[in-house]
Amino acid sequence: MARVPFLEFDDAPPEVQKIYDGQKAAVGKTMTTTRIRGHCPELLQGIAAMQASQGKSDFAPETLKPLITLLVSRLNACPH
Repeated sequence: MARVPFLEFDDAPPEVQKIYDGQKAAVGKTMTTTRIRGHCPELLQGIAAMQASQGKSDFAPETLKPLITLLVSRLNACPH
């Protein structure tokens, strides 16, 4: 159980709902971390912008980006 309750779509302000919708369209669901960060719209908007810029970046070929994400997660002992 989360210590901070999830912010559900219906309870979220419009700017947070927009991010929820975008994530649901991109990955099929709204991630748990996004529903926690929804309590602080400024934080959520900043993280969403950072993730979008990483996705648009050409630092690595598109096919390698998921592998890089997995590698960094494993190096940080973070389940992915």
